[in-house]
Amino acid sequence: MPTMLDQIRSLQRGESPPPPIADLIGFTLASVEPGHAMIEFTTEPRHANPMGTLHGGVLCDVAMGMAWAATLGEGETTSCGRCGPGS
Repeated sequence: MPTMLDQIRSLQRGESPPPPIADLIGFTLASVEPGHAMIEFTTEPRHANPMGTLHGGVLCDVAMGMAWAATLGEGETTSCGRCGPGS
């Protein structure tokens, strides 16, 4: 059974399709290691918050989630058990 890090690296290599959020926001995964992930994207007007500046919260959440998921061992998941897989 592949670990979450294996699955994330498969995404990074293009062997698995990107998650829908990556297409929605337009980011790519530049690097991932247990406890570290780097997301890259080109800012566009659609990324602005109501004040007209970059809203970094979504990307921060994505990077932190991947960094954390990369620390999980074989058989461990990101599911809370109540919400369904990956919740």
